[in-house]
Amino acid sequence: MPYYRKQLTVVMQEPLLFNESIKENILLGDEFASDQKIREVSVQTNSLPFILQSDDNFNSLSVQARLKQSFLKICTENNLGKHY
Repeated sequence: MPYYRKQLTVVMQEPLLFNESIKENILLGDEFASDQKIREVSVQTNSLPFILQSDDNFNSLSVQARLKQSFLKICTENNLGKHY
């Protein structure tokens, strides 16, 4: 049963984010994710160009950037940045 629970993800209609940076919100999905893993997931989700346009990149708190944070957090939880 634990295996199947790890395979499921709930995506809320409204993103639930904390008043932190993009990086800190992403790390809620995997608190031990390296900067490289965060960058890999950002590339895979086509979010990196968007993030790099913000003033502080992954440290940005912009409203526009928050829209993608929830998605990136889910991707790090599901190890999309892991290569097998």
